[in-house]
Amino acid sequence: MNIDESKLSSSELAAAWFRANPSFEKSSNLLAIHISTYYKAGTKKWRRDSPVKIVFGSNGEAGRISVTPKPNQNKIKVRFVPLNKEDRITSFIDTARFQSIDISLTKGQSKDLSTIELVTPIDHTSLTESLNMIDQIINNFDFRDFDKKI
Repeated sequence: MNIDESKLSSSELAAAWFRANPSFEKSSNLLAIHISTYYKAGTKKWRRDSPVKIVFGSNGEAGRISVTPKPNQNKIKVRFVPLNKEDRITSFIDTARFQSIDISLTKGQSKDLSTIELVTPIDHTSLTESLNMIDQIINNFDFRDFDKKI
């Protein structure tokens, strides 16, 4: 049965991507659900975009967080674009040390927004470390429509 993808919504396309890539579904949803416990501006859904993505906040603006599976790397990327100044972000990253996840400062697609990029393998140990780091980042920086849980 052939499906006309042009007639599917972005979230239906994302669901189809997860069906085709089942190893990413559980870990991606775990990270997204964890982030959503801080988010107070309503529910969010996965959308079909590079390959799939969920964005908490306005895409392309400071104050947002996004989760994107990276199947070619067997990892998941979580991008944080805080409202804080770059020197504070750099200081935080310089002191953050984890064994199984990568954390770095990048410039987002707009090139002028400082972005904390956390890249984690999809295994259990890395995801546990990632959840701890997500808590630290959200509680140490300012984002639009997020509550801190200190």
